Amino acid sequence: MANYGSFLWGDGTLWGASYGVFPAVAYGILVDWDGDGLYDDGNESAYLLNWSCERGRDFYLNANGDGLEPVNPGKITLTLDNTSGRYDPFNTSSPLYPNILPGKRIQLIVQDSSTLTNHTIFTGDIEDIRPFAKDKTVQITAIDAMSKLKALETTIALNTNIKISDAIEAVLDSISFTDYSIDSLLDVIAYWWVNSQKADAAIQELCDASFGTFFVAADGKAKYYTRSKAVSPVLSITQDMILKDIEVRQPWDVVRNNIDVIVNPLVLQATSTLWTLRDIPSVAAGATIEIWGSFSYNNNSCPATNVIDPVATTDYLMNSVSGGGGTDLTASFTVTVTIFGEAVKFVIKNNSASTGYINLLKIRGDALTAPDPVRINSVDSTSAALYGNRTFRLESKWLQNTNLGITLAETIKGLLSSARKYPIIQFESRPDVQYTADLFDRINLSIVALGIDSAFRIGSIKHESGNTPQTVVTTVALEPVVDVASVYWVFPTEIGVTSYLA
Repeated sequence: MANYGSFLWGDGTLWGASYGVFPAVAYGILVDWDGDGLYDDGNESAYLLNWSCERGRDFYLNANGDGLEPVNPGKITLTLDNTSGRYDPFNTSSPLYPNILPGKRIQLIVQDSSTLTNHTIFTGDIEDIRPFAKDKTVQITAIDAMSKLKALETTIALNTNIKISDAIEAVLDSISFTDYSIDSLLDVIAYWWVNSQKADAAIQELCDASFGTFFVAADGKAKYYTRSKAVSPVLSITQDMILKDIEVRQPWDVVRNNIDVIVNPLVLQATSTLWTLRDIPSVAAGATIEIWGSFSYNNNSCPATNVIDPVATTDYLMNSVSGGGGTDLTASFTVTVTIFGEAVKFVIKNNSASTGYINLLKIRGDALTAPDPVRINSVDSTSAALYGNRTFRLESKWLQNTNLGITLAETIKGLLSSARKYPIIQFESRPDVQYTADLFDRINLSIVALGIDSAFRIGSIKHESGNTPQTVVTTVALEPVVDVASVYWVFPTEIGVTSYLA
């Protein structure tokens, strides 16, 4: 992990201009222009005209009712004065030249001038720098690390009896993402793997199966919170602190009273051929080729365990003639395999002095299949009578135990079948409260006029400045606190895989 160092807070010059009267804020716009891993290249806030930032998720549940809504990549947009051409990448006289490029690390910090309290608002990488000649301004947009997880694909070997929290760390490690803080979760998956999947999707599957939350914090660190994370409130908000325009999501937006949980019990099959090469490629003398194969059983893709290293003449055969015959070159070939959850990578080298043909290549092992999924349905008839049939469907290959599925269906029904209030509140020019909490922090909220007096989690945070950076409206969408005791829903260490071994 790069060390971005520290920033020396100083007078108004360092922080940039201060506007208006209390409650005033000062800004730190720190960019690692030279790419040395330190925020020591000055402060761009003296040029700031306006800004906006959006992080989190708009809804707690997916609109199609098939899981929790993933957290979106965070984005910030800064409009800066570019009268001097400071941010023009073609301006060789700019003190930033030639480093005015996307990909630079950036961080926005807001300081409450009344208390000198610093709040990190956003950390990410510049995505675009767009000068506007007419207005003599520049618009800089940046995205947080969640975008990297959406862009990078990973494949991870089959793991047995792995904790969900360890699985999330394995995904992050596989794409060399090291800046993370993952809450330990004792839930164990008997068989877990990743097969050619985007990193964010692989993590979201684990979140859905555990009702956990994965996000990138304001400081750029990736975090995973368990469903039962005990968090002390960071703020207590009362009606007088917020704007009057309060939105509360309607029951039909949030209620789910018909719960379907699909469990996929795994069956361990007898040793069989998992993949066979259906072609006869040639390998030149001294050459090396790399090919991949995907495991299947009865023509269906599957993971596998106890995969056998290929045996010469049994699993691979090379000859000097395509289709067999000629000189047997098998002993002159080396076949090295790397096993993944649903795939195998072969590295094949021809050590002979002549071209060889791969007349046979296969891999054997024990397929893991889910031939008979179990559907568990739980309906809250009272809620359905009030709001209609509103379905929540959870299907995960990490749910492999029927008893667990039954308990999970009842737990989800208890969480989602009642009409909870999910308020959306706004602050304006209240730096003492609007910058304090981060995503999925817990707050206490009391709005007497709406009969709200409860604890919530912060699902999304949106900041938007007005004519000057001193007038900022912050919109916060709140989610229910999921207080689920761990006894409700714990993956057993062994899921009782049925064995069909002969």
